[in-house]
Amino acid sequence: AVLAAAHESLCEGGTFVIEDFVLVARPTEAEARTLLDLVKAPSVTSIDGYVSELEGCGFVDIQATELSVPWTVWCRARSDEYSLTEAEAVALHVRYKNVGTADGLIP
Repeated sequence: AVLAAAHESLCEGGTFVIEDFVLVARPTEAEARTLLDLVKAPSVTSIDGYVSELEGCGFVDIQATELSVPWTVWCRARSDEYSLTEAEAVALHVRYKNVGTADGLIP
């Protein structure tokens, strides 16, 4: 329904970009639980399945690019950087969580 609505909303000749994760291999039981419980993704489709859904909604000239390798590199670097600065990040978010309260105004 969402993809069909996106297609219907486009002007003639319009373009549309989706960045999403796709199924590249069957998830392990633990990965499936993480997808459902943490990511809130009850299902993940393959690139071919995604393209078929888009075509079924009327999209044409579809280009799909699998970016698992660069995405994995980026996520690892972000995770490593966060690990180095976790205490500062937590302190910052706790401080901003209280913005607007009587005792939590930002200095």
